[in-house]
Amino acid sequence: FDDTTAELVCRIMGYNKAMSWSIGRKYQFQETSPIRYKDFNCLKSEEVFPLCVYGNDTSQETHDNDVWLWCALPKYNDYRLVCPPGQKQANSNTCVQCSATTYSPEPSESTSCLSCPTNSTSIAGSTHCSCAEGTYMNSDGDECLECPRNSTALNGSTLCTCVGGTYLHSDYRNCVPCPFGTVSHEGSMAVQVNCVPCPKRTTPSKDRTICQKSALDLCQ
Repeated sequence: FDDTTAELVCRIMGYNKAMSWSIGRKYQFQETSPIRYKDFNCLKSEEVFPLCVYGNDTSQETHDNDVWLWCALPKYNDYRLVCPPGQKQANSNTCVQCSATTYSPEPSESTSCLSCPTNSTSIAGSTHCSCAEGTYMNSDGDECLECPRNSTALNGSTLCTCVGGTYLHSDYRNCVPCPFGTVSHEGSMAVQVNCVPCPKRTTPSKDRTICQKSALDLCQ
């Protein structure tokens, strides 16, 4: 896929021209959407319709190669400029990227971008914001919440993971210490079964992250 293909595809669909295009995963719904074509490419031609070629065997394809294409509407009397996600209107004919710490998740006619929620940030041209370390994005995607006790999260996370020596309680809200005689490693988000018993003649470390030789064996 390239600029020429983007331009010609928009023309085929009846639009004025291509405004922008990008490739990759952007939204959760992609995971449940079918992949219909691969290696889509259009060539310039003197014909009314350009020559476009593509493959149909998408069994080995992933949504990492999804193409997002935004076309400009034909300039009729009621022409309105709709900017692609990550951009805003600079004037009636031009779209520009959202600045850092702002975002635009959907195509829009707005002249401004949305501000990132507290504890989050974004780079220029973003369609979403990323939560800071130790926080996670709520299900509505509009607030970064602090991770519960005994858990943490990396930048941009949508969930928190229990620290070593703990496991996710059955209420799915808190990470609690592993039962006596068991240990767990950092990054656990499983229920209590993720805490594994220590082998014979070993005991959990104080933080319950590793098994170590018992004090009796160390004295022998």
